[in-house]
Amino acid sequence: MNIRHTSRHQWLSRARHSRRTLLIIALLVLLAGGASFRFFYPGKSAVTTGLEALVHAYEGRRPLQARISGLAYAPFISRRGESDDFDAVNRDLAERLLLEAVAEKPTSSARQALGQFYLMSGSPTKAMFQFEEALKQDSNNASLRNDFGVALMEMSHKSPAADSDNTLLYAAKALEEFETALKLDSKSVEALHNRALVLDQLKLPQQRDQAWQAYLARASASALPCEMARRPRPAPCDRRTCAAVRRSAAARHRHRRHRAHRTSARSAEPAPCRRRDRA
Repeated sequence: MNIRHTSRHQWLSRARHSRRTLLIIALLVLLAGGASFRFFYPGKSAVTTGLEALVHAYEGRRPLQARISGLAYAPFISRRGESDDFDAVNRDLAERLLLEAVAEKPTSSARQALGQFYLMSGSPTKAMFQFEEALKQDSNNASLRNDFGVALMEMSHKSPAADSDNTLLYAAKALEEFETALKLDSKSVEALHNRALVLDQLKLPQQRDQAWQAYLARASASALPCEMARRPRPAPCDRRTCAAVRRSAAARHRHRRHRAHRTSARSAEPAPCRRRDRA
């Protein structure tokens, strides 16, 4: 009896040990297979998936007049006075993925992507922080410089008065960033477009027109019709302003005619005779 009991116990222990060994081997095979699958078929990163969800959230349009780097062209549709229309599910997904990407590995590309999310969501202050942190790691990145300039432009629009010191300061800094981006990459379509916009904001029409022509020369064929329609032009004046301008021009014209008449009248008068002094 003891011999039979002992042999049975040994056999059961060996069987349990062999099953445990087989399970461990099976787990190792699965892990190795998953690692090899990821190596040969790498999936999309959280940053890429987050940006795709962000683009899908706005369904082929851009909520900003300025253009963000790396995103496919989409027309700008102004919704002043209306609630912003977007896909909340995709936007929330983009926010979660991009926040996780920055928390896991705060690279310059991850921070730039999160900053782009904040720009399209209407939070330029948060976007500026992400871009500034990203520039500490990659200061010679043309696309990053462009996006930082867009954040500065959006900050200038937040000022209460269009000609306030803060507005002009942010706009001037944005222009510097766009110029830096073009020095790093002269073919950057987004920086060319945004430079024309900020020059229009700074009321520099001659430089704006030159910048706009440079942008149109690089813009894609699909973007040209929409961008030509939205080309920055001087804002039309109201009736009072136009009337004042016309009165001022008429007054200057009358003044010039009066001055010309007086000059011609003086030239028509005979020269006064000079009496010769006697020797």
